[in-house]
Amino acid sequence: GITCENGYVSAVNLTGSGGDLPRGVLKGTFSTAFANIPTLKTIDLSFQNMEGQVPEIFAHLSQLEEIDLTGNSFTGFIPQTLLNVSTLTLLGLANNQFSGEIPNLSGLKSVQRIYLYQNFLSGSIPPSIASLSTLQRINLGTNRLMGGIPYFDNNTCPDLEFFAAEMNSIFTDAFPSQF
Repeated sequence: GITCENGYVSAVNLTGSGGDLPRGVLKGTFSTAFANIPTLKTIDLSFQNMEGQVPEIFAHLSQLEEIDLTGNSFTGFIPQTLLNVSTLTLLGLANNQFSGEIPNLSGLKSVQRIYLYQNFLSGSIPPSIASLSTLQRINLGTNRLMGGIPYFDNNTCPDLEFFAAEMNSIFTDAFPSQF
């Protein structure tokens, strides 16, 4: 449903996974109208029947903390403006059809959970992932990634508790010693 705080919309939760809507009943594309709700903290459209590209509207959503688009059919590149939202704690784009390389993630200053598994992402894992000091969980499995894994320093990523990159072309001899 829709949640309001102090008379302003703060959350759009239309998940098909135990939410207000059954799985897969919401169809269509990601609306640019979200840009007109600058007070949004949560967008959850997971496990619906959404498709198309996610527009570059996130520069207008400076309070966004969670976005979960898991389990849809979104295509194209991951929007760069989304990766510059410093308040974002959850980036859930798993189980879609996103393609291209994983962009620089250093703008995600508050991110704790990144779920990019089961897409068509290619290239190498960006070194910027290892500099996300608040990161706790990351799953990059089942993509088309190749190369090695960046070194995660315990001082830089002290709370990292889960890292997954299975079903890619990751070189096992390029695994940092902490894995």
